[in-house]
Amino acid sequence: MLLRYSLPPADRSHQIREELAGLYIEQTEFYRESARAKHTDAENAQYEKRRKRILELFTELDGLRKAA
Repeated sequence: MLLRYSLPPADRSHQIREELAGLYIEQTEFYRESARAKHTDAENAQYEKRRKRILELFTELDGLRKAA
């Protein structure tokens, strides 16, 4: 589900990049932790939720790029 924002494209693009940076940090930590221990079902679900959000954000960024 893509959310519509009323921010100017440059501001929204910046906002998306900031959110992506945070998500990447969380995903990287997930991978680091998997080297030490098995993840719980809840942790795996959160990973999958972040993965889907990353895809949504890239789709939105692509749309902003094409509209520019």
